[in-house]
Amino acid sequence: MNSLLATKINDFMELYCNTWAFSGSILVAEKGETIIKKGYGKASIEHSIPNTSQTKFRICSITKQFTAMAVMMLQEKGLLDVNESITNYFPEFHQFDKRITIHHLLTHTSGLQYLFGPNFPIMYSKSKHTHEDMFNIFKDKPLLCEPGERWNYSNYGYYLLACIIENVSGITYDEFLSKNIFQPLNMKNTGIEKNKAIVPELANGYYLNDNDLIHTDYVNMDVAFGSGEIYSTVEDMLIWDQALYNGGLVSEETLNTIFSPYANSGERGTEDNDYGYGWFIDEMYGRKRISHDGGGLGFTTGFDRYINEQVSIIVLSNYGFTAVWRITNILAAIMFQEEYQFPSRPLEYALDSKIYEEYMGIYKGDGEKLTVGRAKEKMFFVLDDEYIIPMYPISETEFHHTWIDESYTFYKNKNGEMYFWEARKQ
Repeated sequence: MNSLLATKINDFMELYCNTWAFSGSILVAEKGETIIKKGYGKASIEHSIPNTSQTKFRICSITKQFTAMAVMMLQEKGLLDVNESITNYFPEFHQFDKRITIHHLLTHTSGLQYLFGPNFPIMYSKSKHTHEDMFNIFKDKPLLCEPGERWNYSNYGYYLLACIIENVSGITYDEFLSKNIFQPLNMKNTGIEKNKAIVPELANGYYLNDNDLIHTDYVNMDVAFGSGEIYSTVEDMLIWDQALYNGGLVSEETLNTIFSPYANSGERGTEDNDYGYGWFIDEMYGRKRISHDGGGLGFTTGFDRYINEQVSIIVLSNYGFTAVWRITNILAAIMFQEEYQFPSRPLEYALDSKIYEEYMGIYKGDGEKLTVGRAKEKMFFVLDDEYIIPMYPISETEFHHTWIDESYTFYKNKNGEMYFWEARKQ
């Protein structure tokens, strides 16, 4: 173990936790050797249970890489072909566009809608439902684009992939992952979170509302299915990481297929950012990175693999508002001796009251409603009439969250329309 790197990483994390809100566990490894693994904050605030490297977290969209692996394992066995239409695997549902292939689902290029949009029935998030119920929600919804035309992130696509895994294998998605991935790799602390089931040592998920931490709402995890219902630990995720180097699950040829770039996502604001089968593929600090993050249901997660250097960075948080991607980037900077900034709070800017007035109002965009207001000299916005986000000005156009390492910008387009967080003022 490199004690100097471990000390630098821990020093950064301690300072980060003292500056911004963070709760979770981290693990950093090089060539399979753990540099540091440690928990910060509480797995249960109510019972004062600390996070450790054995604490289980919902990994959210990191689930997609396991779903993609399961699909490719079935292809290696000759039980499916990713270039075939998905209608071949859903003969009872004729409403699917025949042009959509499994490859399109894997790469988010199917044109299918997101899944958890504003029109998604809330009852499916709380109670039991069938796959047919889910199919019926989307059967009459138009495609966002022609299949293969462009990248549109779709949890629904990965829900369908898990259905295909069940149809082809003849067993449940849960059973397939357990028998073919978790058990062979001895990932004893990884599994599928089922409706109302008790998972020992699973962290509670929390959100932030104004200046208060609150519980995440109950969600029947079946609704996430192949897009996000796995829980794991940082230690088990390292086991998974190492299995992706040694070829123990699938052939090297199949691994190359999984990690090949197919669609430019632009998800992280870079033109060279591409998506493979359940993975983002880009560069950071001039080094090739294969990664995925996740968020929702009171958790945020990040898993970055610098494959040429074999450096692995895993951050799992039970705060559903933490900027985990900032943490994973800085942990990589420490590992590669790149420049990075220590956490610090930006100074408050003396903003003219007339500008405050210009910013206040209702903003709408992409299914979200934001209400920007001011009370007792404090600025805030309310997300979807529920969550209060406190912020303070750090420039004439930029505001910073009071608790977390996030900033928000107001700007006008060429027509003079005011925008905030990609939403337009009404």
